[in-house]
Formats: sequence, C-alpha cells, structure tokens
Amino acid sequence: MVKVFQTFANERQLKRKIGAFEITSAMQYTPNSGDDDYLKKNDAPWIKRFAAAGGNSGDTEMKVCAARE
Repeated sequence: MVKVFQTFANERQLKRKIGAFEITSAMQYTPNSGDDDYLKKNDAPWIKRFAAAGGNSGDTEMKVCAARE
C-alpha cells in the first residue's frame, strides 16, 4: 500500500490541489537489533524516530508510550 500512496503523492494534479507531501513506510523508523536505540518488543524507539523525523499521528497513546521511556 505504501507504494500505491507514494505514487499518488507524486501525481502533479494532486500536488497542485493539496501541496507537496511525502509518504514513507513505517519500516523506515524501525530500529534493527544492532542499533543503539533497539529495545526488543518495544515501540518507544520507533515512536521517537518517527517524531524526530517530524512524523505526526492522531494516536495519543503513541505520545504517552514515548513519554514513559
């Protein structure tokens, strides 16, 4: 689905109507086991990476989870 939405985001007509935006996969923010911020079975590092990249979500539970870390 990410590729489909990325294709739509690159359409000139859509860009003219709503402005330019970027769609990225959630996998881009997932730490690997060798990363310094990797925590097994923990979403807090993912949420922190997402927020640091300027990500925005209406899911308030994500903010609560990251604040606990």
